[in-house]
Amino acid sequence: MNTADWLKHKENENLLFYKTRLEQKQFCMKNKIFIYIDGLYETPIELSEQNKVVEKKEGEIWLRFQTKCKDGKQIHIKNIKKNYRSILRSYACFLRALGVDNEHAMLFYMLDFTTYYISFNSGSNFYNWKNNRYEHKEGLKIDFRKTVELMCEVIKWIMKKDVKDIDVSKFIDKRNKKAPQISEACGRLAKSKKIKLIKEYENKELYERIKSLYNPEVSNKENCKNIGCSEPVLIKWKKANIESIEEKIVRVYNPLLSKAENCRIINCDKNTLNKYIKKHNLSNMELEVEEKIFEEHIEIENDIEEKEEEFSDKLDLENDDLLSKIFGNEFFTLFEEEKARWAKFEDDKTFKGFDFL
Repeated sequence: MNTADWLKHKENENLLFYKTRLEQKQFCMKNKIFIYIDGLYETPIELSEQNKVVEKKEGEIWLRFQTKCKDGKQIHIKNIKKNYRSILRSYACFLRALGVDNEHAMLFYMLDFTTYYISFNSGSNFYNWKNNRYEHKEGLKIDFRKTVELMCEVIKWIMKKDVKDIDVSKFIDKRNKKAPQISEACGRLAKSKKIKLIKEYENKELYERIKSLYNPEVSNKENCKNIGCSEPVLIKWKKANIESIEEKIVRVYNPLLSKAENCRIINCDKNTLNKYIKKHNLSNMELEVEEKIFEEHIEIENDIEEKEEEFSDKLDLENDDLLSKIFGNEFFTLFEEEKARWAKFEDDKTFKGFDFL
């Protein structure tokens, strides 16, 4: 049974209390008496949209009223004057300790508590072995008017007490964090959703602490000790936020450097480096780099040749003044000597038995 169905069941079970609760709610709203329409069972939290979960500050005391028995079952009333009166007095002390000082507001909270968290003994069916048949054992006969009078009597009793005289030790909430009392369209926020909110808040806080304190230079065990978290949580965070050694090797590995130099740069051992070189076929990177360098060298040589050709096309070799400025006077001296030497060879037809013509 989900939360909405359970609340509907309790409203039908305690119908007179539920109707009176609605009337008291309307009265409080009409007379501008502040009430929490979902009841009041723990220290109220004033929340903004950003603050989904509230953390207890140092020295702060939260109060919480247990609406169920220790075994998790709902409160079952067998005797109005004894059981119900004592429970109402306990709840009234809790409300007074939280600062509820209006009698009408306190009556609304008591009606809400009775509607949703109290189960009156309605009797039971049993098998009578004497006459061999099922019989019904009578339960409580609730006089609603007298029950409401009992509530008013308890309210008058608690209003006379000083707040300082109330013992709040049994109401102290030991939780460090708690989720807000958010109301949904179909009813109050389910306990599972409250726990989910708290978990999300705790995880966010933990991951922020890991991010600020994590030291990649030390082992996981030492990091866990410094941060205050378990190793599986740290490993999960690292997978999502830290580059793995495999990813770093693929990104940083330089085939032109020695493996020892690569290990030093990447900060890994030789076996790990060889493992991922083989896995990602990084050994072929060296050939690719050499081919790229060779191609770049050829491109540079081609560019030089093109520029030389372009320069020679533009250069006027018949202009002696221009050539003198570019190459200097020494160029012409060497040129004339070379020209004279070749002229001598041409005149000597029998030089070393060669026919130059």
